[in-house]
Amino acid sequence: MALFFVVTTIVVSTMVTLFILNKSQAVSLVSLNIDQIIIPLETTSSNKASGSKTPAFLNALTLDKLRVDMDISSTPAVFHLSLAEFNLPEPYQHLRNLQFSCQSLEMEPGFIHCQGQKISLFGLLPEQTAESSDFSFRYSFAEQQLVLTINDINTGKGKISIHLKLFNDQWLVDFNADQLAFKDFKPYFEYYYPEFMNSVSDERFGLSASGHLQGVFAKDNIKQEVEQSGGLKQLKIKGKVRNLHYSYSANDTDNLAEKLSFNFRYTSDAMTPRKTQTTLTLNRIKGELLQNDIYLSFTGKEKLYLKLLKDNINNSLKFNRIKLTIDKLLDIEASAELTPGSSSVLQDFHIAYTLNDLQSLNDLYLKNSLEGTEYEGLLLEGKLKGFFGRRGRKIQLNTILNELYLDFNQKIAVTNLNGELNWNNHKNSVNSPVSHINWEEIQLAKLPFGTTRLKFVAFSDQLKLLQETDIPLFDGALHINSLQLNRLGEPVSEQDKSTGMIISIDGLIKPVSLKLISEHFNWPLLDGKLSAVIPETTYTRHRLTVGGAMMMRVFDGNIIFKDLKIDHPLDERGRFFANIDLLNLDLKSLTKTFNFGEIEGRMDGKIRNLELYNWSPVAFNASFGTPKNDESRHRISQKAIDNLSSLGGASGILSRSFLSVFETFRYDKIGLSCRLKNNTCYMDGVEPKGDNAYYIVKGSGLPRIDVMGFQKAVNWEVLINRLKNIQSANEAVIE
Repeated sequence: MALFFVVTTIVVSTMVTLFILNKSQAVSLVSLNIDQIIIPLETTSSNKASGSKTPAFLNALTLDKLRVDMDISSTPAVFHLSLAEFNLPEPYQHLRNLQFSCQSLEMEPGFIHCQGQKISLFGLLPEQTAESSDFSFRYSFAEQQLVLTINDINTGKGKISIHLKLFNDQWLVDFNADQLAFKDFKPYFEYYYPEFMNSVSDERFGLSASGHLQGVFAKDNIKQEVEQSGGLKQLKIKGKVRNLHYSYSANDTDNLAEKLSFNFRYTSDAMTPRKTQTTLTLNRIKGELLQNDIYLSFTGKEKLYLKLLKDNINNSLKFNRIKLTIDKLLDIEASAELTPGSSSVLQDFHIAYTLNDLQSLNDLYLKNSLEGTEYEGLLLEGKLKGFFGRRGRKIQLNTILNELYLDFNQKIAVTNLNGELNWNNHKNSVNSPVSHINWEEIQLAKLPFGTTRLKFVAFSDQLKLLQETDIPLFDGALHINSLQLNRLGEPVSEQDKSTGMIISIDGLIKPVSLKLISEHFNWPLLDGKLSAVIPETTYTRHRLTVGGAMMMRVFDGNIIFKDLKIDHPLDERGRFFANIDLLNLDLKSLTKTFNFGEIEGRMDGKIRNLELYNWSPVAFNASFGTPKNDESRHRISQKAIDNLSSLGGASGILSRSFLSVFETFRYDKIGLSCRLKNNTCYMDGVEPKGDNAYYIVKGSGLPRIDVMGFQKAVNWEVLINRLKNIQSANEAVIE
């Protein structure tokens, strides 16, 4: 701006001199060449002592190779000015080669009017010339008023048009900027806003905008101070911007602000040293925004108000007020103080929020943004209200939940969630308020947990359940002895395996009807009750780990899970790892459940190195058989014999012999094993029979029957299909 006034003064003074010269002397063509002009600009001692970068524009302004040509004989007159070199400080040190052509010049005693063809300047943009072929200015001596219009100044791929009016201590600017590139103005941001540049890693930023600015320079009562310090004491700007557009890497907007107005004020004196105050109001937000992978389409009901105070001495930003409203949907009001570069950037802040209609907010803003992500399909209903704030070292959060409904692709669903959440950053729970939530139903991994109320405290990075709780599950319950979250909210680092939130829980499953479970999951009808002891279990880094052995009571026996781990338990990518022991299961109850044909007796088994992916087996080493010293009754039905023989590759044994007249047979022992590897099941029985066969059932007494297996390696899908056929058949399948 200082350069503009210096050059304008030279141009106007030269024109006036030549005009007077032409009137007094019959001169028609004038050329003026000046090798160098030095204009001293004093810098006060106080400015030197302060070490400020820009209190004075220059110690001495040097203009090299000034040439002025004026043809007064033509009507209208023609004027051309060129200036080869400037001696300017940062960030203007690269400016040179100013060209100024006025093809229609009118000079009267009261004013000068110029309709120009060309104005250009090299170095305003990095290594390129900024040029406009359409400009005009008018200067009134009586009113001391300057009106300047410059259209379509090229800025790389973009353009700027400016209409400037200066009068008294005020100035007005109307502008239109199209496709301005951040990289072209980077040196000026680096110089004036270094703290901003520290956070900018990508220079692919562009902006389009149009608007009106109005400013006020220093008043008369502080004019003397301005002259003494050589710096600006007061500046006021107000303006409007329409149809804002910017692009930054993968981010973009289109016609974002329909009605954006702002007020800017700069003050620097003994009471308020170097402070800026900005008020921004968006009365209607329209248009579209793409921010990384988030897409938002605004409706025009959104309103934003922001009041910002920047202290350049303390390098702090104070948001006196931020208010965002969406008619009948959302109301957020906040204040904050930031100190960039400090150990705690965000100092005091307070955010109060009211979300009156989560369903509409989800439909209008979240649904499009979540499309194509792992959270696509999220459904929300209900209301939220609360605050989040910090004062000094104390941080606290409060949220009231009102009739909240949530459904996330049937992985988790919450019905009628209510309550109050409280959290603070205290290191212990002594001064932490109690939180409570209650719900009508929660479905987790398709398991329906009934109406429950929980009381807990949340503080620092921890959450603790305050009392033992029963959560209804079918006709039983999940009883929680203790529940605790540690490292709450801590992000997961792939480099540091000790990071990430930890959930710890222990409890038990009170007896649940297997019939109800099987009906809910559309499984084969199971008989009996399921109960289990759940030792201390943790969840961190998307892995659920059972600390000890988990025991389930089922089929009048016990199933013990050891070394149990589940990766991504709520995800299709889920992987399950375990070692399992089956102890003294009742075969009659088991075979009746799975429509296999009746077998009486007991069974032990073990499954080692079990691995499931998406709940389908990919590897294990399993064996099942009659326990040693089993004294229970050993009987097997005709149907069970045929089904077992078909698994071993030799079906239809009984249908081809006289033994088909017998309904049941006694057996000594029964057993089968499978080692699954690379989609192949390597099978064996209770003992070998020759080189290629093995006993699945070893008979006893008369009539005696042995069931043999003859296939040692079976494709896993083939074996599964055999089991499915057995399960779905109402009677034995005879091939």
